[in-house]
Amino acid sequence: MGDADEKQIHELRFRVGDALPADDPLARFILVVSMGLNDNSLANTRFVNTDEEYELLYFFRLASGHLHELANRLRVAHEEWPEVQKFVASLDKQYRDDFAAIVQLADPKNDTGEKLGRIRNEFFHYPDLLRKTAERGKLPVMKALRDGASDEGTISLGEKALGGVRAHFADELGAKLVIAHVGLDEDEQRALVKQLGELQAAYGRFAQAALGRYLNGLGDVVTEVR
Repeated sequence: MGDADEKQIHELRFRVGDALPADDPLARFILVVSMGLNDNSLANTRFVNTDEEYELLYFFRLASGHLHELANRLRVAHEEWPEVQKFVASLDKQYRDDFAAIVQLADPKNDTGEKLGRIRNEFFHYPDLLRKTAERGKLPVMKALRDGASDEGTISLGEKALGGVRAHFADELGAKLVIAHVGLDEDEQRALVKQLGELQAAYGRFAQAALGRYLNGLGDVVTEVR
């Protein structure tokens, strides 16, 4: 985040009102960028460091949702605020390209963004249980149950998670719902996971570069603690 030896810097400190004035559109942009950096770093770390299938699916869906939301928010900010446009234009080309790769996901015609949007919508909404939909035989949860009717369902007792119980059958049937909703075959699923990883890396590079450029421009407002 600067020319200083980052291994020697333990943290950066600043008074929020001095570094991020509420009336400054660029300060607001940097706050949202930084929130996204935190969320994507956490989701990606948990995704790559677990062997549990249910956690893989959960954090994949979570990371997809974060990127989809960030793409929309940052695209609008870039379109509406000249201060944001000027700031992004001041970054090195790689980071401008990274930013462009993220915000283009908000384009309705972007295929990857459309897939992430479907995953985001499915992730933040539990399956419908509407009577009229069930009576027409169109309830997705019914299809998932039929598809998994011959599978063995399990529940683990004594899990470390809150409550000590893990309903693994719900994880497995939930995965069927995700796959059905997104409509991807196995090859397409693998390709999307690869794309998500590349996009998360792009966002991480952009966000760190943007935060570093912004803080470096504040001068004495920021204190380095070694």
